[in-house]
Amino acid sequence: MILRSGFIKCTNSFTCRTCNKFYGCKDFNWKCSYCYNKKTGSQFPWRDPEFRQKVNQWAINEIEKTPSQYVNVIEYSIKMDSKPESQNFNNTKHIIKQLKNMINYAENQTLWISAEKGEELLRRTGKDCDEKSHIICPLILDWWNMKHYNYRGFEMCYYGRFGDESDFEEQIKSIPPPLPNRGFV
Repeated sequence: MILRSGFIKCTNSFTCRTCNKFYGCKDFNWKCSYCYNKKTGSQFPWRDPEFRQKVNQWAINEIEKTPSQYVNVIEYSIKMDSKPESQNFNNTKHIIKQLKNMINYAENQTLWISAEKGEELLRRTGKDCDEKSHIICPLILDWWNMKHYNYRGFEMCYYGRFGDESDFEEQIKSIPPPLPNRGFV
């Protein structure tokens, strides 16, 4: 087709030779960047379901290193701090700091919780307030799974990295993935 400028435009649509989903590029041997990078080692491994499964399994293994007593103590302290006579969550903050100090001296122990357990502690244990969110959310190791649960906007923004898949692609490129954003405890 001849354009008004006199240039000739090729009317062939060069879709990817592999997936036929996106447009191919001459530099990539007429493949889209996704198919080309898959062959040469993707720059976004998060798109691969196998990689996601490995990342989730790594998180489960790390969370299982947290003794259940620690989580029970945190849950109990939240309940105690949620009583009407308690005005803030200072006891819970203090207990978490003490647990972290104990873990520094212990081998093969961590203080992590899953996104599912975090939602339970935030929404179904004691009163629901912003201060409690800043105590619990930094403990969530599998922050990329927060989008599957009932988290508020600021929790997703600060600790769940907005819950946006395209952000996960750019940030999660290896195992272990980046740790959660740190809070105020």
